[in-house]
Amino acid sequence: MDAYFPLVAFNHEQIKGGTTGGYLLTEKRNFHDVADRLMNIDTGVFEDLSKRLNRGERVKPETSQEKACYALIADYESLIY
Repeated sequence: MDAYFPLVAFNHEQIKGGTTGGYLLTEKRNFHDVADRLMNIDTGVFEDLSKRLNRGERVKPETSQEKACYALIADYESLIY
């Protein structure tokens, strides 16, 4: 019931967000490559792949767009694991 709790909690969230952002910028040397892939991804192909994977299909990337989607997934997995 501390009167300062909301302020401390808010500050903690800001610090957490800043720390994560700083980690991503300093630890990922390929940031520009990842950002480029993210900005140029074919969302239709990405959506199709995600639907097929959710249905349990085994999907082997064949086109350059599908390979780019898989590269983006690999980038994401390297950030969270």
